[in-house]
Amino acid sequence: MDTDNNRTFSLDPLIALTSARDCRSLELALIPALHDFLRNDSLSIALLRVPRHTPCDYLELAHTSPGLNVSERFVSTSNKFGEIRIQNNDAFQHCIQSAAITKRREKKLSSVLIPIFTNKLVSGILDMDDDDLTADSLESIRGFIAIYSNFMSIANDNEHDTLTGLRNRKTFDYHLTELLSTNSPEKSAVTAVEHERREPHDREQHWIGILDIDFFKSINDNFGHVYGDEVLLLFSELMVKTLRNSDMLFRYGGEEFVVVLAPTKAVDALAVLERFRQAVDAYHFPKVGNVTVSIGYVAMQFNENPTTTLELADESLYFAKNNGRNQICHYHDLVNLGLLEEKTINDDIELF
Repeated sequence: MDTDNNRTFSLDPLIALTSARDCRSLELALIPALHDFLRNDSLSIALLRVPRHTPCDYLELAHTSPGLNVSERFVSTSNKFGEIRIQNNDAFQHCIQSAAITKRREKKLSSVLIPIFTNKLVSGILDMDDDDLTADSLESIRGFIAIYSNFMSIANDNEHDTLTGLRNRKTFDYHLTELLSTNSPEKSAVTAVEHERREPHDREQHWIGILDIDFFKSINDNFGHVYGDEVLLLFSELMVKTLRNSDMLFRYGGEEFVVVLAPTKAVDALAVLERFRQAVDAYHFPKVGNVTVSIGYVAMQFNENPTTTLELADESLYFAKNNGRNQICHYHDLVNLGLLEEKTINDDIELF
């Protein structure tokens, strides 16, 4: 590592880092910016997220330096949902609880753990080689991470709902548009899209579900908005605990929430949503008691208009609410059963 105090200092790494405008982009930019800042592309670095819910026996692997061998550096935990989880240990736990730089030594591995803060809470850990890491260079890294943490806090506040802590509607619109328009196969005709949508398939894909608390207005009317807000908060906590770590969770507005399921098969998508519906149904909300949720969901089609995708999920949701509530309805199934009539939008594009 270049630790020469007389070297020319460059602001380019910070400029590159702070050009990011959302949490995801900041995460992606951190490790390349650090390599540039330290002038050492061979340095092994891993960025780990600290899950919101506690206690937690794992950390989430966000990003690593190119070529870093995850299996040699970390102990992965069993996880059926696909994302990489790293087993929590004494060193990680000490870094989180003390909010201080911590040494990690396991067998032949020696690294330094640097806490990353979001709004004064440890939200991540930077695990990096400590070979030839001097006190001066470590202090420079600490300052670099402090700047990163400040920008992450600003981005986090801008992206998240104040009450529940979930991503907000503004962030949802951005992520949905990005997800539908990038890294996707081209569709040459609407008929091809509609054929895919009407035919059952077992391939993994993203799914979008709209979750609406049943009779929420009655909760506010009968118990007051303070208890209504508590229901929203506890409902969002159940989402975090019950849905998968790789799923994106949003508060869309009022009592309406949205989940974008990470790529999964149809049967698994239903199982994930059903697990959440049952968790809500079984939970005893203070003073309010039993609360239920209705859910409408649909497979996401790449290159589709975001408004169209939401309309399909929303149509399924309202069918669920108008036909008994406390249930999950899938757009594809409703169409095949003839429970939703075909509708025409823009005169020639059939959606229902």
